[in-house]
Amino acid sequence: ERFQQVGLVSLGDRWHDYLRRAGTAADARERRLVDPHDSSAGIDARARSYMHVNCAHCHRFGGGGTATIDLRLEASTEEMQMIGVRPTQGTFRIANAQIVTPGDPLSSVLYYRVSKLGKGRMPHIGSQLVDADGMDLLEQWIREMPAQSQRIGADGDWTNRLKQLMLKLRPTDEPTPENQELVDNFLDSTTGALRLMQAIDAGGPSPMAAQIARYAARNPQPEIRDLFERFLPADERIERLGSVINPEQILAAQGDSEAGKQLFFEVATMDCKKCHRVGTVGGTVGPELKDVGKRLTRRQLLESIVEPSKTIDVKYVPYVVETKQGRVLTGLLAEQTESHLVLKDANDKTLRIAADDVEFMAPQRKSLMPEMLYRDMTAQQLADLLAFLESLR
Repeated sequence: ERFQQVGLVSLGDRWHDYLRRAGTAADARERRLVDPHDSSAGIDARARSYMHVNCAHCHRFGGGGTATIDLRLEASTEEMQMIGVRPTQGTFRIANAQIVTPGDPLSSVLYYRVSKLGKGRMPHIGSQLVDADGMDLLEQWIREMPAQSQRIGADGDWTNRLKQLMLKLRPTDEPTPENQELVDNFLDSTTGALRLMQAIDAGGPSPMAAQIARYAARNPQPEIRDLFERFLPADERIERLGSVINPEQILAAQGDSEAGKQLFFEVATMDCKKCHRVGTVGGTVGPELKDVGKRLTRRQLLESIVEPSKTIDVKYVPYVVETKQGRVLTGLLAEQTESHLVLKDANDKTLRIAADDVEFMAPQRKSLMPEMLYRDMTAQQLADLLAFLESLR
């Protein structure tokens, strides 16, 4: 609004209507950013300010990507679309997961994703380290929300396990089968791993914490392993590609197609099959890949992963639709008639909209495939994935 006042931008009537419905024009004057780490401010204002600054550049109307949540400060609780809402971008093996589960941070995918490194980490762009203070802030914000239900006996059971573990382990202990069994009790589930991570944080740096973290960081499940990598010395962490890659390095690497196949189909944090189908397995939001190795060169395959919006097949151009009720929907245009249109969203679900309800509709330049999917992969993993795609003929 201020940019328009000083002449930097010119917004049309449609945007003014949207801003009024979303509450920006009115409520933003009453809501002010606060220092997220100022304990004299309310926890809701602190958490909302933190998410507005760190997350809302993507998680908002027109921000790109496939998630529908709105983390702008001016969005109402309902418009945020995440409190008590089942996640659509993966549960990371968290039982009864919600994006935010009121009163229960350990069942909240939001808390999990800001606590980890690797694939699925948030913020997705411009962040390679876990912000421990921000993580604790969001944990407190979620914990202080009125709980939806009482989890009888759960906390007491986990507390007893932690006490048993800390009594058994000593700072000078070498890992033993008994110690490993105690730690494995927590590493059997993502929720247990989160509790163990919290215990390590609470205890501070120590030989015992380093011992546990080093063991946990070797766990075969990435959902578990990625929670403990941040406790390791920098030279022991996985060397990921990051936001800038050398294409020639990847193209020259020898890939393992079987390892790439496992990444595509079995690694939950990759989610390739969620959108792409190979044979009879996978979704239909993205192009069918059964013969992609015959249609595209190795260089073109890499480019489609690194720059998914550079070339978009006309059948997979996403559209944004705003209804007269103020709903904003994004998806592939599956059908359009005089009476209605049908979108297929990023979760492969169809959305039917009456033609009379459409206020605005336009094609988008960004693919539904998120950018920088390679960021948290290793060079070898990306080479393996390319080798598998090349084998599809």
